[in-house]
Amino acid sequence: MTNTHVLPVIELSLCIRCGACAAACPEHALAMDIESDTPFFAKPEACTYCTECEAVCPQNAIQCPLTITWGTQE
Repeated sequence: MTNTHVLPVIELSLCIRCGACAAACPEHALAMDIESDTPFFAKPEACTYCTECEAVCPQNAIQCPLTITWGTQE
C-alpha cells in the first residue's frame, strides 16, 4: 500500500519568511527552518489540508490547489 500525502505548495520565491503559516498550522505540520528561516513541512503526515496556512499568508506564497469535499454516497 502506498501512503501519499497531499500538501500545500510553498512558493519560496514569494515567501517573506514571516512565519505566519507555521504559527497558524493547528497540527504543527509546518515549521520554520532555523538556519534558512523558511517554512517547511516538519510533519507532513500531520497535515490535514485545512488551508489555514494559505489563508494567513500575506504574500499568497502558499497554495492549496486541491479541494477536498466530504460527502455521502447516494
